[in-house]
Amino acid sequence: MTVEFILSISICLINIFFQSNLAKSQSYLDTAVLLQTGQEKTNNWARVLNLQAILYSYLGDVQRSRLFLKAAKPYLERDWKDKMDYYKVAEANIFREFDNYSSTIEALLAIPDSSSYVFYKYSQLAQAYISLEEYDSAIYYLSQQLKLPRRSTSENNWIFANMAITYELMGDFKRAISRYNQVKLDDCEGQDSILHVNNMSNIFFNAGETEKSMDICTPLVDIFLQNQDLKPYDVAYFFANYFNRLRILGQRDSGSLSEPNVVEIVELVDARLRGLRSKLVSADSRKKFSAKCRSFYDNAIAVLSESNLGELNFTYIRDILQYIEATKALVLQEEFAEKRAEVSPKLKYRLRYEELEKILQDESDIDSRLATSDSIFYWLQKEEKDSLVYQNEPMTLIPNIKSFVNEPDVVYLNYFQHADGSLTIVAVGDGKTNFKHITDPAWYDLVDDRLGRILNYSGANLERNISSDSLLISLLLPFSVLSLPERLVIIPDGILAYFPFEILKDTGGKYLLEHCSIGYSFSLAMHERVSQYPVRKGRPLVIAPHFEGDVFLTMRSVNERNVRLSALKYNREEASDILSFLNNGHLLLDGNATVSNFFAYCKNSPVIHIATHAFASEDEGQRAQILFDQSAEPNAVYLSEIYNHKIPANMVVMSACQTAVGHYEPGEGVMSFARAFTAAGSKSVIASLWAVNDQSTAEIMTDFYRHLKNGLRKDMALRQAKIDYLDQANPEFRDPYFWAGFIAIGDMSAISKSYSPIFWFSIFSSVTLLMGLGYFYDSRYRRNHKG
Repeated sequence: MTVEFILSISICLINIFFQSNLAKSQSYLDTAVLLQTGQEKTNNWARVLNLQAILYSYLGDVQRSRLFLKAAKPYLERDWKDKMDYYKVAEANIFREFDNYSSTIEALLAIPDSSSYVFYKYSQLAQAYISLEEYDSAIYYLSQQLKLPRRSTSENNWIFANMAITYELMGDFKRAISRYNQVKLDDCEGQDSILHVNNMSNIFFNAGETEKSMDICTPLVDIFLQNQDLKPYDVAYFFANYFNRLRILGQRDSGSLSEPNVVEIVELVDARLRGLRSKLVSADSRKKFSAKCRSFYDNAIAVLSESNLGELNFTYIRDILQYIEATKALVLQEEFAEKRAEVSPKLKYRLRYEELEKILQDESDIDSRLATSDSIFYWLQKEEKDSLVYQNEPMTLIPNIKSFVNEPDVVYLNYFQHADGSLTIVAVGDGKTNFKHITDPAWYDLVDDRLGRILNYSGANLERNISSDSLLISLLLPFSVLSLPERLVIIPDGILAYFPFEILKDTGGKYLLEHCSIGYSFSLAMHERVSQYPVRKGRPLVIAPHFEGDVFLTMRSVNERNVRLSALKYNREEASDILSFLNNGHLLLDGNATVSNFFAYCKNSPVIHIATHAFASEDEGQRAQILFDQSAEPNAVYLSEIYNHKIPANMVVMSACQTAVGHYEPGEGVMSFARAFTAAGSKSVIASLWAVNDQSTAEIMTDFYRHLKNGLRKDMALRQAKIDYLDQANPEFRDPYFWAGFIAIGDMSAISKSYSPIFWFSIFSSVTLLMGLGYFYDSRYRRNHKG
C-alpha cells in the first residue's frame, strides 16, 4: 500500500469527519502532514493545505486559515489547476469571516457557472448578500442552487434552511416557516439535525411565538450541554438565545421562572462554556467565543435578577455576582493575552508571515513560489509548537466572595450594564450583601447627561445638580446614604467606567466624596489578586518632560486630523514638590524624561509618578500613548508596551490626561493605561478620566502625597486632597471638572516608607559604630576596674 494511497484515504476521512467530529478530522490532517514529511509533494499536499485552511476557518482562527490557504495556492497552480475554483470558494469563505463581503463576492463571481463548484459559489454568494442585508440577491442565488442537478438531501435541506433564515430576516415569517417545513428533518444526521431544529425555533421566536419556540428548543438544552462535536460558537449562541427567551417569558409571566432548575441550568452552561474556551488555542477564536459568552451571561444574569425565586439569600446573590465576575474575567483574560501577544514569541512569526506573503505576491517564478509556500508552512508549524511551550502568565480570576462580604468598614459595588440598558448591582462587604436590578434605562441618560456637563464645562455653568444627583444616588446605590460605610470600592461596567461617583450630591447638597472615600477596581478577582502582590522597596521615580509649546498628534482614521495638546506649565513644579514627600527619589526632568529612562527605572521603583501628556482616544484609529521628551526617539510609550513589561510598583500615579479611559466596546470594557499597569504587576494606579486641568492637578497631587506621607490609605489620601482643594479653591474652580478627574484603582493600602540602600547602609554603619564604641568603653572600664 503506497504512501500516496494512504494519504488519499486520510484526506477522504478528513472530509467525512469535518461536519461530525473536528477532533478526528484534525487527527487525520496531522497524519496526512506526517505522511508527506520527507516525501516529494504531490497534488495531495495542496489538498492537505487547503483542508487545513478550511478547518481553521471552521474553528474561527481566520488568521491561520488565511495563511494556510496562501501556502496552498502555488501547489494548486502547479498540480491541480482544475481545483482552483475550490480554492476561490475557500478564499471567499475566509473573506466572509473577516466581514470583507465585497472581496467575498469578487472572488466568487470569478468562478464560472460551468464549474463543478458552482453549488458552493451560489451558497457563499447567498451568505455574503445576507450579511450585506441584500436579501433579494440572497434569495436569487439560493433559487439558483435549487435548479442545480444531483443535489443531496443534506444540500437541499440547507438551501431551504437558508431561504427560511433569509425570509425571517426580511420579516416574512409566513414564508420563512413554509420554507423550513420543506427541510426533511427525518433525513438529517448529527449536527445538521440539531442546527436545523434550533434555526426553526429562532424563526418562531422572532415571529413572536415565544412559547412555541421554547417548546422546540428546550429539548435541545441537554444536547448543547453534552454534545462534544458542536462548534463552541454554536453552543454559546444557543444558550444566549435560550436565556433571552427565558427572560422574555419571565417578564411576560412573573411566575414562569420560579423553578429552581433555572439556577442549575446556568451553572451547567457556565461550566460548559469554561470548558469549551479552555480548548481554544487561537487568540482570534477565543475572542470571538468570548463575545458570544458575554451575550449568554448578559441574559443569564438578567434572568436570575428578574425571576421570582423567593427571598434573595446570600447563595442566590453570590450566584449572580459570580456570573458578573465571569464576564469581567473573560474581558481581562482576553485583553491581557491579546496585548501581551503583541511582543510574545508569536510576534516574530507574524512579522515573518508579512515578509513571506509579500514575496509570494511579487514572485512570478513557480519554483520560488513553492519554496515560499513551504516556508509559510514551516513557520506555521513552528508557531503552533512554540505556542504550546510559551504561555502567558496564567490568570485565575475567581474571587473568594465570602472574604469580601466579611471585610469590615468597606462595601464593594459591582455593576453590570445589560445590552438592553438595564443595570444589575450587587453590593458585598461590611458583613452584608445587597442586590438591585434596574429595568428602566433612564439611569443611563442621567449618567450620560452628568458626564456631558463635566466634560463640556464652561465657567458659566457652575455646579447645580442636586436633584438629578440625588436621583442617581438612589438609583446607583442599593442602600441609603445614611448607611454608607467608611469606604466604597466601585467595580464599574459600561458607561460607569467613565463616571466618578464622588461627584454625586445628596439631597442636602453634600458630595458623596464627603461621606466616604471611594476607590475603584476592574473586578473583585483582580482586586484580590493585586492585594496579594508583594510590597516593593527601593527609590521612587518622578518623571516630568518639558512641553514648552503645543504638541500635535495625527489621528490614524479615515479623515486624518490633528489632536492638539497644550503646553504644560505646572508639571515640573508638581514633580519637584512631590519629590520632597518621597525618600531619596529619582527626579527625571526635561531631556532626562525619556522613554528609555522610564523603562530603566520603573522596574525597580516602588512609586512611579508621571507628570506629562497622555492620549487615550475612544477612536480606534489612534494608538493610546504617554508622551515623554519630544527631542528623543522614541518619544512616547504605547499601551501595548506597558502590558508587556514587568512594572511591579506599589503605586503608579499618572498625572496626565485620560489615563483611565480609552476605546470602549460593549462587553470589552475600557482599554486604558490603568488596566495596562495593573496587568504589568502594579498594585495600584492613580489615573485620570478626562483632560485634567494642569494647575488644579498640581495642587491636588501635592496634597495627595502629603496625606500619603502622614500614613493615610491611598483612597483616603486622594479624598482628603480633593476636600482640601474644595475648601481652598475660588467658587468658579470648584466644579468637578477641576478636581474629580483622578480616581484611585486597585490596592488602597497605605504606602509604607521605602528606604534606599544608602539609608540602610547608614543605619547599619551607625549601629556598627555604636556597638564598636560600646565595646571599646566597656573594655576600658573592665581594665580600669580589674581586680
